[in-house]
Amino acid sequence: MARSADDEVPEHVWRLTMYYHDLLHIKWGYYEVGGVCPEHIITEINRVHERLEHIITEETNQGGTFHKIKKEMESANETRSRSSGRG
Repeated sequence: MARSADDEVPEHVWRLTMYYHDLLHIKWGYYEVGGVCPEHIITEINRVHERLEHIITEETNQGGTFHKIKKEMESANETRSRSSGRG
């Protein structure tokens, strides 16, 4: 069963991850030129980091997208092991 990346990572997770990446890039940009990253950027990075941890936990728990994909992968691996004689 082939899946696309869109099926594997929910859009809200993808968008928040990209936002987090952008914030980290902004922070790095300040340091690259010898500046100090403003506190409001650091605060937002910490907030988004905590939110991503929460969302990933939710998606990994039973019923979440990541949990469903993990179960599908485990099932596919068992099927492959049985059909190849390694199970």
